[in-house]
Amino acid sequence: MYAAYAMSLSSAARVPEALRLLERAIERDPRYGPALAWAAVCCYRLFRERRSEDPETHVLRGADFARRALEVAGDDPGIIANAAMALAYFGEDIGAMIALVDRALALNRAMPAAGT
Repeated sequence: MYAAYAMSLSSAARVPEALRLLERAIERDPRYGPALAWAAVCCYRLFRERRSEDPETHVLRGADFARRALEVAGDDPGIIANAAMALAYFGEDIGAMIALVDRALALNRAMPAAGT
């Protein structure tokens, strides 16, 4: 998971490789929220940056990953925010996505600081 995260942030050229790693993690655990949310972000980046050979498929897969991430997110603000960002870009109801981001921000503020 962390290798895929680093790859996706290091270079747009590495996003497809990151997505493959995330898909392997999802195959092992279909309810692994962080991998689902980051897979959605990778699909969003491939679409947005015009690096997808099949943009329509990446939109559909990205939206599916994001929705599945939200189903298992619980109170994890990172999963919620990443899934909402991808879904907003893919054309979901922007008001609902803003509400999800607001929830993620509220949850993040409520979390204790590291080391306390």
